[in-house]
Amino acid sequence: MFTLVHQYKYTLSELEMMIPWERDMYINFINEWVKEQEENTKQQKDKVSQDLRSILKPKPVKSK
Repeated sequence: MFTLVHQYKYTLSELEMMIPWERDMYINFINEWVKEQEENTKQQKDKVSQDLRSILKPKPVKSK
């Protein structure tokens, strides 16, 4: 509900007047969006971590 009020500018009275299934639908949409954002963030962190490992990986020293 917090997200609906702050992000989407619904008032508390509007949320309270919603039909229960309608409110549930909006909450489910927000939960899906949050999960997608978390997954995207994790993928980005994994990629950065992988890139850093490849940059910092010690290179083999060639002996003559």
